[in-house]
Amino acid sequence: MKATIILLAGLISSALVTPEAKAKVYWDDTDTPMVSTRALQETNGRNGPAIWEVLVNSSNSYVRRAYEASAHSVHYLLLRNTDDGVWHPGGNPDSNHVTVKVMNGGSRTSTCHVYPFRDRRDTDYFYTTCRR
Repeated sequence: MKATIILLAGLISSALVTPEAKAKVYWDDTDTPMVSTRALQETNGRNGPAIWEVLVNSSNSYVRRAYEASAHSVHYLLLRNTDDGVWHPGGNPDSNHVTVKVMNGGSRTSTCHVYPFRDRRDTDYFYTTCRR
């Protein structure tokens, strides 16, 4: 019985880390290795969403697809890490946000700002602005 509970707890905890575990996210610096699961859990304030949450629930489908891409996909994300950290001020609207480049192979398809508040049009997604 005790072994079953431990096994079940392990399966539940592994399911909880799946969103950040499958992502191909790198720092916006070619010399820096893949962003760690711990870094993707960084929040924007005490009750704010984690980085992985805003990426997987971005209102931009390219960001969501690149985040969820398999290890064999050419799509991935580059996170900007500024002097203020991954969460940094600025953008339009002027607020703390995460800046991410959506990559297709070796070329950038767009640069996006993902904000820690829900999109007004759709409460399922975090507000995101992108430019090519």
